[in-house]
Amino acid sequence: MQMWIQLQGHEEDEQFSDTATYELHSSGVLEVTIGSDVRLYSPAYWQAVTIDTRPADEREKSAKPVDADLKWQ
Repeated sequence: MQMWIQLQGHEEDEQFSDTATYELHSSGVLEVTIGSDVRLYSPAYWQAVTIDTRPADEREKSAKPVDADLKWQ
């Protein structure tokens, strides 16, 4: 799984590797964990998340853009 988070006021998206996990709390806070690193994004700060659940080798072979069904707000 690869994940990108669009942040308010940033040109570039935050990109996370296959090892990242995420949880969306009922308050709207997005929690991203990579190993022992935990990042919390307030609902006012993150705008969109794109998650690509294809295996890494399939992502590398395909030049096709991420399906719109994988994107949520």
